[in-house]
Amino acid sequence: MATLFVARNPLTNTDVFIENAQRKVAYTCIDCGSAVMPRMGTKRVFHFAHKSKSKCKGETSAHKYCKHILQQNIDKLSFSSTCIKCSQVQQFNDTTSIVGVQEHPWKQYKIDVAILDKTTKSMIGALEVYHTHRSTQTKLGEISSNGIFVSDLDTADILNFAVNSNRISGTHVCADCHKVREEKRVQALTRSIRYCILCNKEFCCTKQFKKVCSIECYRQITVAQWTSYQQKLLRLHEERTIQQIERWTAYQQTLRKIHEYRTNQQIERWKKYQNKIRRIHDIIIRSRNRKESERINRWKTYQKVIRKLHDDRENTRVERWTTYQQKIRERHESLKMNCMECGCRGATINLDNYLFLCSAKCYQTRLDRIAQATSSMFGD
Repeated sequence: MATLFVARNPLTNTDVFIENAQRKVAYTCIDCGSAVMPRMGTKRVFHFAHKSKSKCKGETSAHKYCKHILQQNIDKLSFSSTCIKCSQVQQFNDTTSIVGVQEHPWKQYKIDVAILDKTTKSMIGALEVYHTHRSTQTKLGEISSNGIFVSDLDTADILNFAVNSNRISGTHVCADCHKVREEKRVQALTRSIRYCILCNKEFCCTKQFKKVCSIECYRQITVAQWTSYQQKLLRLHEERTIQQIERWTAYQQTLRKIHEYRTNQQIERWKKYQNKIRRIHDIIIRSRNRKESERINRWKTYQKVIRKLHDDRENTRVERWTTYQQKIRERHESLKMNCMECGCRGATINLDNYLFLCSAKCYQTRLDRIAQATSSMFGD
């Protein structure tokens, strides 16, 4: 967890340094936005600490606080800078009539802490502050080439400047090394210069533009390539259409030939069949005259046989029916019952519970007898 020396007051939305912090105010980290609280004890230096565990590196806070320290103590510090190319050392010990300014504009750059002359207001020194990533060599070289002291300082060295007797060491790129570096860069650019394939203009080859000089030329080439591609597709489509038409025409001709061949075969087969039928018909006509009399005689014989069979069957049926009627009559005679009143054999009335009577008189007599028997049983 990083040690913080700058925090943000959410009420006023301003950055507060640790020396101006108040204990009971809730601050937030300017890097991660989480809550921090001021630690202003006696055992450690004053600082802000996160209330909960955090992986915040505090880069923005350290960078801002170090620029503040340099600006406040610019007249008390001395600086030394070593060239990262040739190890040449430069010193800056002027502590009179100078003033420090943060974010000072210079050409296309902004200087973290610029050392200005109080009288002329010209920049005589430039201090760059880094926490993890150093300043670019191009920026340091351009400042050195203008005769200005420049030093790229680490935030850890700035925070410990009191231990090193108020002297802070940094790095830079001297004017000579910057000149050599620029010459190499120009040579590399010269080697990478090419001519645009569209407008024949010189340009520096990059990963993005290798054959064209600008996005406009690239668009024109892309449009031309797309047009060519569309024309090629159109030609291929036309060729394939023509091939399909040719294949379809050949297929139709083949089908027509097959149809004609099959039609001719059918006609030939039909003619052969007609000829065969005609020959058979002629043979039948020729043989009909001599066979006609034989056919009539056979038919007459057949009719006689059929008539005789019919007569025999009719006689047999009449005989069977007569025999059947006799048997039925005999059976009927054998099944006649005696009258239960007078005892005659001509019982024709069949009543319930197997009561057989011959006439209504016997029936009335039977009823009277049953009534007398009933009255005598129960008593009048």
